[in-house]
Amino acid sequence: MRIALFVGDVIQAYEAELLEVTARLIEEKGYRLDVFANCFVPNSDFLHIEGLKSVFYLPDLSKYDGILVADDTLHNYNMNEDLRERLKKEAKCPVFSLRNPVENYYFVHADNKELIYNMTGHVLAKHGCNRVGFVTGRMELSDSVERLKGFREAMRDYGVPVREDYIFQGNYWKDQGPETADFFINCKDGLPQAIVCSNDYMALALIQEFNVRGIRVPEDVIVTGMDNIPEGHENVPSLTTIDISVENMVSSAVQALEEIAAGDEEVSKDIVVPGKLIFRASCGCEDVKESVFRNYNTMREALGSDSDRAKDCIYMSIDFGGVINEKDCIRWSMQYFKRAQKFLKSYMVLNKKLVARSQFDWNCDFFDEPVKDGELLPKIFEQELEGGTNVFFPINCKDEVYGYLVARLDPAKKGYFNEVIAQLLITIGATLKRLEMMHSLGEAKRISYLYLQDPMTQLYNRRGFERKVREVYGPNAENTRAAIASIDLDGLKYVNDNFGHIEGDRLIMTVSDCIEDALREGEFAARFGGDEFAAVILLGENEDKNDFKERLHEKIREASESFNNYPLSVSVGMAEINSYSDIIEGFKEADREMYAEKKQHHKDMPELPARD
Repeated sequence: MRIALFVGDVIQAYEAELLEVTARLIEEKGYRLDVFANCFVPNSDFLHIEGLKSVFYLPDLSKYDGILVADDTLHNYNMNEDLRERLKKEAKCPVFSLRNPVENYYFVHADNKELIYNMTGHVLAKHGCNRVGFVTGRMELSDSVERLKGFREAMRDYGVPVREDYIFQGNYWKDQGPETADFFINCKDGLPQAIVCSNDYMALALIQEFNVRGIRVPEDVIVTGMDNIPEGHENVPSLTTIDISVENMVSSAVQALEEIAAGDEEVSKDIVVPGKLIFRASCGCEDVKESVFRNYNTMREALGSDSDRAKDCIYMSIDFGGVINEKDCIRWSMQYFKRAQKFLKSYMVLNKKLVARSQFDWNCDFFDEPVKDGELLPKIFEQELEGGTNVFFPINCKDEVYGYLVARLDPAKKGYFNEVIAQLLITIGATLKRLEMMHSLGEAKRISYLYLQDPMTQLYNRRGFERKVREVYGPNAENTRAAIASIDLDGLKYVNDNFGHIEGDRLIMTVSDCIEDALREGEFAARFGGDEFAAVILLGENEDKNDFKERLHEKIREASESFNNYPLSVSVGMAEINSYSDIIEGFKEADREMYAEKKQHHKDMPELPARD
């Protein structure tokens, strides 16, 4: 049986455990597991995420008997939505979603409501709390909704009123510690006696921030989490949490898959696995001193490992900094991948060719074997992937994708991936980009110019535009009012087909000039493709975002007087943005408005005859 697993950042605790457990269970059964994953997924760099998403398009889905998806680990810039769309169109086998429900998937999960109900009941009954706060997850996820319901029902059943001002809207991540602490410290009646968090990441971030501010856990406030990640066990104080066995989830999914393969048509699409409350020091059920003593050696080992990883990253910068050709880049890449000593084999595919394989020793074999569409490796190497676990990582620099690395896991090992592997993948992509620029473009000034600007119009290209947007939304620009303009030239194909590409280039240049004339100081534009442009418009306090659209249409009307054989027009869509994180949604909104205007232009424009 061949199974695929799609998962997010495998250096995070849950994702790493999911990978290890699934690999072990599949290995025991003699199946093949192909894992399509990332190492380090940023929260804000959407161009890099575009490159990371390429790994989800590698496999031919028709070749799998079952697919497992860790959908909730792919939330950055809606990576999971792109994957869902592909699975919906192409997957012919059963698809199992772990923890997060997705329409038409088999759903493997714990009873979130019951588990949070029981944890809330514990702090109410065992610890006598009557002022209890709650930190939700991302409320667009069903498990977040269920966990909040469990909290509310427990409070009701124990006769304790729910305080809405004690409920903080969290995001399931560890970047809200200061904000969460501020929220509870500034509650009208003071700090709650206990705070039940929807997952461990948020609970640990809150404990850390309380510690910075001199608030003791559990003496001043009880804090609990959910998921039982390793960091919770190692924390001081150790974290009271809820364990939802990853092994139970994966084994339940695989068992259901086997039953479906055997012809069982009554396999439930809703698969519930048990959870267990674990009481530790953060609620007072374990002595803090005991947890410190237990974790002392663990912390010493972690500090040593951190130091070793930091050294590896420094050496990596030195080694790759001296790379001057692609073969050297490949050699260093395979050597650093091998240093992890966790893999039986590793492979590198660049530009649809297998270029290297590293096996049990430190040697690296070089190849130039084409990889056909739908293949993961050339056919003569495909057999080497059977009967074990293979992890695929993209090699990219921003949204430019060069290929992928494949790691054949050693089932006797654990802790396969860490920050060094994440740094290695980023370094490989950056080095290949640097070599590409050096070899094809020549001297540095010319490289910089071509890297950031469109050579025909002198406007920014996509990369230059993204860099300029970052400057607008720097650390002191959170309140900057701006608008994204999506601009599309109408009728370019008609002009190219009937008057030639030179006339088409004239049309593009004219529109580019009109856009620049409509811009004001500090505003900027880019050409993304043949007839696609974008601009960022800075908005004054009372200024309407559509003022730019009117200015541009006026410039286009003036310029159209020099075009007698066909009309000159553009379609424009606008969307206001207030922060860097709004950009992708802003582009989508602006595109929708632009296409609506283009549709209207097409209706209003008389049919143009083809030129003889």
